[in-house]
Amino acid sequence: MKILYYSPNPNLNLSDPAGYGTHMREMIKAFRALGHEVEVHIMGGTEPKPSVAAKPSLMKRLAKVVIPARRWQTLKDQRLEEFDNDAYDRLLLKMREFKPDFVYERANYFQTSGVNAARRLKVMHFLEVNSPYVEEKVELEGDSGMLEKAREKEGWQLTKTDHVLVVSSSLREYFLHQHRVYAAKFSVVPNAIDPEKGKVNPQDVAAVKSQYNLEGKTVVGWVGSIQPWHGVETLISSFAVVAKQRADIALLVVGSGETIATMQKLAAESGVADRIHFTGSIPHAQVFAHIAAMDIAVLPDTKWYCSPIKIFEYGLLGKAIVATHHAAVLDVMVPDQDGIIIEPGAERLQAALLKLIADPALRSQLGAHWQQKVLRSHTWEANARRVLELFEFAQTSVAR
Repeated sequence: MKILYYSPNPNLNLSDPAGYGTHMREMIKAFRALGHEVEVHIMGGTEPKPSVAAKPSLMKRLAKVVIPARRWQTLKDQRLEEFDNDAYDRLLLKMREFKPDFVYERANYFQTSGVNAARRLKVMHFLEVNSPYVEEKVELEGDSGMLEKAREKEGWQLTKTDHVLVVSSSLREYFLHQHRVYAAKFSVVPNAIDPEKGKVNPQDVAAVKSQYNLEGKTVVGWVGSIQPWHGVETLISSFAVVAKQRADIALLVVGSGETIATMQKLAAESGVADRIHFTGSIPHAQVFAHIAAMDIAVLPDTKWYCSPIKIFEYGLLGKAIVATHHAAVLDVMVPDQDGIIIEPGAERLQAALLKLIADPALRSQLGAHWQQKVLRSHTWEANARRVLELFEFAQTSVAR
């Protein structure tokens, strides 16, 4: 089968180490591993960009000061629409040259070139949607005079594509409410993991334990970008309470981000600062050795629509998980079988940590059960196989 993988976003580069780059690369790799020919059409480029971003011109910096914020975002949306018009023409050329059986698109805010080109050439089109793009635009960048048009474009994408792949059931429910698209058009395909990442060198794990003085301790851990919505503050404060009852535990916080200084200050004031360790930013290839050094891995919070990839990373290494109740977590994990799922709150997190710290057998049981499920159902290849099954079903439905 010939698959055209399309990303219309001018700023998403295939080689980027961020999560979106990993998602794109892994799906392309998985389609190819299953024996299919994949043509990549990434409007943000496929080659690594300079590590240091170019400094904005003086004119641009002055314009951002002079032009009101809403007007500035409106101008950005207008430029994005112009870019998408050009992307549409370029995609048509690529499709006529490659002649794909179907187009697999990673959706983006304000861009309908993919679904429009597929409709024009009567090629089946699947749309992968990872967030509520209009709301995300407002949250991250601010208001725009073109938001109403953006919502119309979002509705057009969802209505005119052949199938929508969302990363969580909460995201599906959101779109069903916003755009009245029929439910059968959606499939929930959560994030996943590459099993090869689980092959960790024991010497690397020993080095992590030595670096942070973790030998002989039960290690509670967290991995990710330290942002306000990730609940790291709750994790640190909860750990501090538990650590005053258990002298044999340590906390390993892997990653950096917007609020790391605030979290470090909280840790310093906790009374157990010597047992809370921050790694700062580390290469992704080293993350798995750090997870392997943990005994209990935590998801204290996440955004309502996200499919948190960290639970699959934790699972790949067979770690016992404490995760806060979210639709995306319950999409994949069964409470008390795959991990301990709790309602939000420091007291509940403290109780779950104490339970797992005191019961190594339960940790092993939960970790092994979730690990088996991850390896069976939540690899990128399993996701690609699911997409292809949906494509075959859609083709059969059309033929009827």
